[in-house]
Amino acid sequence: MAMQSSHAFQLQDLLSNAGDCKDGKTLSVNDGRVGTYIEEHKIFITTPNGSFIPNPPSTTEILLHEDGCFGHHDPTHAPQFFDSKFCHFPVIPCRPGPNNDTHPYHNWLDTIWYDIVDADIVHSTGYLTHIGLLSRDVHSRFQCAFDYINERSSAARSSKRYSEGFDVFLGIWCARLEALVNQTRSVMTDSMSIRVQVAAMQSYWLELVAGLDYMECYQPVMNGKARRDDASNSSHLMGTFTINLDVAEQHIRAGIPVYLDRPVDQFSNQVILKAEKPVIFPLNTSLPAPPFPVVFKGDPSHPQKFYAMHRFTQIFNTYQNPFNFVTVSQSPVVHAEHTQAAASSSSSISTTSCHPTRNQRGKGRALGPLASAQASRKKKKTDNQQRDKFTNLVGTYAPPLIPAWAGAIANIDKFSERSQEREEHSRLAQSQSNKEGTIAPSQDKGYVFPDPALLVYASAAGQSSFFHQWEHCRDALIYCITSSSSNAKPL
Repeated sequence: MAMQSSHAFQLQDLLSNAGDCKDGKTLSVNDGRVGTYIEEHKIFITTPNGSFIPNPPSTTEILLHEDGCFGHHDPTHAPQFFDSKFCHFPVIPCRPGPNNDTHPYHNWLDTIWYDIVDADIVHSTGYLTHIGLLSRDVHSRFQCAFDYINERSSAARSSKRYSEGFDVFLGIWCARLEALVNQTRSVMTDSMSIRVQVAAMQSYWLELVAGLDYMECYQPVMNGKARRDDASNSSHLMGTFTINLDVAEQHIRAGIPVYLDRPVDQFSNQVILKAEKPVIFPLNTSLPAPPFPVVFKGDPSHPQKFYAMHRFTQIFNTYQNPFNFVTVSQSPVVHAEHTQAAASSSSSISTTSCHPTRNQRGKGRALGPLASAQASRKKKKTDNQQRDKFTNLVGTYAPPLIPAWAGAIANIDKFSERSQEREEHSRLAQSQSNKEGTIAPSQDKGYVFPDPALLVYASAAGQSSFFHQWEHCRDALIYCITSSSSNAKPL
């Protein structure tokens, strides 16, 4: 039956054709074991292979939450709208139950799905307070998790079975995960930054697992190159929302939960056996104080939000200020496979990615800017004889000489174009302040450590004083240097 007016549609109307399902009749991709109706958006969602339907992400602004995640927009916490650039998201494993031994990754429950608390952070006892590190026990679990996924990734890369793009994806994500594991072991920071770093480690690990599982297990079934194991249980998979019947059929073939999203005026002869309200996952939605900038603003089904979230998360593994992050707005460019617009359609940007992908024929491939060789921009070098030559340090406290470092510092060019621009900027700022009678802001020349000569060539008493101050202020100095909002200046 075709609905004449969508405003009168009710949830129970989805059961209008349930009587048409005879014993033994197999549900098609157009039907659903479960269905739901989202009145706010005038859409109905069905799943032919799931036992429930999650609530789709709906807010148009994405912010970082108190737990270091992005709530219902986070692909490691809730299903997202399908996009071929992120085709591994549907097979991200869900959080296992405490006694769910059938979950393939239940052994990692106390690591990958662990929510850290204040007791897991060992705070500094030095000069600076409210900074710390992950406890050794918690960190050791993440080290084991990295070792596991790094071994799997290395085996996949050495097998040469997959595309160059997927190889790049594994390499980059493993490198980012390793960097975070190292940073959380050695660099003290505030509690919120630690939560973001832990959430990022968990996210990278889950994406790597999903990428490997997708390429090894699910993509061959989608392509018809392998048969699905009837005994396999896919209830642990995240699943995906889609408006595309072909995408839905491919995921059903591989046993991946799929949630078909359609405007209510398209409801006609669909057979839906059970009508329920959508399930809202109990995720942390509290914002930190003060809140961080909006990460993405636009259609919640737009895949550009994933790039924005990745970019923002990476700030906490660098020395940038997250409060200076510029909100990513939805691109007006729409991907070809989403030209059939619907109220909840998932549009896509044309920007490529290094994630595993597959085209409309179902053939898996991975494309992206890191997958193709790009011409490197080589800076033209000038033969400048006025370069500073750093001499080797000598003395009781002089560090051992590293040959590569000696060669590098011998080629530092203070007269390079970039250095000259910085000097000119400093002179202009000083000149302007002199005219206005104000104090010019201190110019950070890029140095955050003191000149080693201050220690090496000082007297014995001076060296003792320096090292005593270093021990006293060590945590504070390292925090200032590595903090994302650092304004560290030469000492």
